[in-house]
Amino acid sequence: MNWKNRTILLAIAVSLAAPATAQIGGGGGYDGEQFVEAVRKGDNDKALDLLKKEPGLVNARDGAGRTALVSAIEAKQRDWTGELLNSDATPEQAKKMAEATNRQILEKQRKR
Repeated sequence: MNWKNRTILLAIAVSLAAPATAQIGGGGGYDGEQFVEAVRKGDNDKALDLLKKEPGLVNARDGAGRTALVSAIEAKQRDWTGELLNSDATPEQAKKMAEATNRQILEKQRKR
């Protein structure tokens, strides 16, 4: 994915997010990593099953610290990006990634 598309996708995800509500508890551990991986791979049946069992997984992180929302955006899983935002996933990490990407773009343009 080129940097323009990535920046646009991240900006759209952040702008579509309603104000974040209090973070739902849970979402860590083995189930959290399984959920993030299922979202990343587009394994909808597994991801939905895990999310139904534990709604707190909406803000789960993988071993690298990426949230399910960031993983969905990076993997171009548009349905999951929307589902996670509608389920009150906290978009803060996606927003930080978009800001970092924008800074990198500006730095590259300044060097030219």
